Amino acid sequence: MASNYSVPVPTTIITNQTVDRIDQNIGDKIRLYARADYQNEAVFGGNAVPTNSATTPVTDSNYTVGYTETLTANLVNDLRVGRNYFSTATLNPFSVSKQTSASTDLGIPGFTDDSIFNNPGIPNFNITGFNGLANGSTNWYQNDSTTQLSEQISSSHRSHNIMAGLEFRRLATGRAAVNSARGSFTFNGTLTGYAPADFIRGLPQSFTTPGPEVRGRTAEWRDGLFVTDKWQVTRKFTDYGIRYELPTVAYTINGVATELNPNQTALVGGNPRLPLHRAKSLRLGRRDSDLHIASPIRRCSAPAAGSITTRIRPTVIPS
Repeated sequence: MASNYSVPVPTTIITNQTVDRIDQNIGDKIRLYARADYQNEAVFGGNAVPTNSATTPVTDSNYTVGYTETLTANLVNDLRVGRNYFSTATLNPFSVSKQTSASTDLGIPGFTDDSIFNNPGIPNFNITGFNGLANGSTNWYQNDSTTQLSEQISSSHRSHNIMAGLEFRRLATGRAAVNSARGSFTFNGTLTGYAPADFIRGLPQSFTTPGPEVRGRTAEWRDGLFVTDKWQVTRKFTDYGIRYELPTVAYTINGVATELNPNQTALVGGNPRLPLHRAKSLRLGRRDSDLHIASPIRRCSAPAAGSITTRIRPTVIPS
């Protein structure tokens, strides 16, 4: 006898979203605006074995605040601040229902990490040829954020439209995901000749012990400045300018991220509360400058020039 249990299971998606914007003019020279977007989605994927189902909540929110001021007839200043935040997770039924000691309650020695590390669920029970109890790839969490500030000033003079500005961006990401963090057992019939019999008698062929699921968080700043000139000469439009980018070295926010050094000879970082680019390791006998993940790229510029020519054909309208 092999696995023959097949039933229809539901998959549901619930989505809520709102987009709002406010504009305010102060006199005839200052304009303020604020925009906010929020979206929440919950996806439930059912399974013939209820413990194997999963719920995936997704939240995406962002906002922008802008300030525009006309300084003179030919000079305009534009300031913007914004942030985007994305969060998602994959949760098992024990986490959704807040059953925080299901694995501990099974009474298997050493398999109590669900209550110790607040990772609800049970170990994976893999039964060869049959539907097992598997929720190991759950209780995974990830969040990403981008925070940005930009300042731009525009000046018009005859056929020139000159724009200059700068921006600061902080990119951050965090993730916690471990395969079978609550441990697993494999029953394949090696001991009794029939996998379900091994499972019922508690005779696994192999097992993995549980462990903590550590969340790593890293961030990086990317800064830039630019100057461009849109120059219109008769029917030809010429655009030229330059942009400079400064991607800085990534760092760990909570002190658990590690990376290979530039020579790929040793791990750096991972010291609590220390950014990766400041991490020190006396054991390796290296200077602080040797422990950067990578050096900042200080020569990242992008000059640009181009032109567009438009031919206007005469149009004759017969009378």
